[in-house]
Amino acid sequence: MQEALRAGWPGAGPVRAALRRFPGLVYQHGVAQDGRCSYHLAPDRLTDALTSAVEALGCAWVYSGDRYFDVLPPTASKGNALRALAAELGWRPSEILVAGDSLNDLSLFRLGAHGVVVPGAEPALLAALADTPLVHRPEEAGAAGIHAALRRLGWLPAGQGLPAGPGRSAAGPGRTAAGRPTAPGRTAVGRRHSLVVAYHRPRCTGTATTGGSPAAPTASCPP
Repeated sequence: MQEALRAGWPGAGPVRAALRRFPGLVYQHGVAQDGRCSYHLAPDRLTDALTSAVEALGCAWVYSGDRYFDVLPPTASKGNALRALAAELGWRPSEILVAGDSLNDLSLFRLGAHGVVVPGAEPALLAALADTPLVHRPEEAGAAGIHAALRRLGWLPAGQGLPAGPGRSAAGPGRTAAGRPTAPGRTAVGRRHSLVVAYHRPRCTGTATTGGSPAAPTASCPP
């Protein structure tokens, strides 16, 4: 699957050499660059000349956050990666929930699956999905918004996944409201669901002992 998504990638060396003539591009050092080249780029430097140069290499590009410019293999995107995974595992779009907050997540929302756009999302993503009925826009931030969408879809009981505490059940993935395990592979509401969480980069630099800070914001997933 990874090889298929990377088909046509000329390599980082040729890409960087061809784009060196664009001074507005600032290469992102210290982040994963396997199967892509990632740059910082100001909005006024995103020109037709630059995108044409990328396309002349046989590559695709995505720009997000008014700052992040990624050069990718021609068919690589988060959406295409999920489409391939769904085909491999037999998932239907109606059984999938995607989530994002940046324009580089847009391809995920083009699959006909359920979606979540969390508060604080990039305005360009919100505008692109303004008329998309399958997209949830919860009030809860971050992972709490995704959790809320799962409950609204009926894929989790109302209290499932919340920490146990006074007046609150111990329900959670794989457990009933009484805290007992559910049948393997099934939620407490009796339907079978899988959970796949994908993050495209190591979240932190450093080690478990030294700690560290986020290496980079979310950007296009290297296939």
